[in-house]
Amino acid sequence: MLNGLAVLLLYAALANGPVALVAPLVATYPLVTIVGSMVLDGKIEGGPRLAMGVALTVLGVVLLLAG
Repeated sequence: MLNGLAVLLLYAALANGPVALVAPLVATYPLVTIVGSMVLDGKIEGGPRLAMGVALTVLGVVLLLAG
């Protein structure tokens, strides 16, 4: 159900904005997953690898939006 809602919202965003803006925002979904896990579970596992993945995701989105 949540995946279907995500696809619906993706298409709605693409109908209202350019791909260059929507795609980087959609690429941040792992960050939303981490925050959701933290809220529901109360802990985050992954350590340095998770921190590096988050940093690379944020850097990639910034580069795409700036370019």
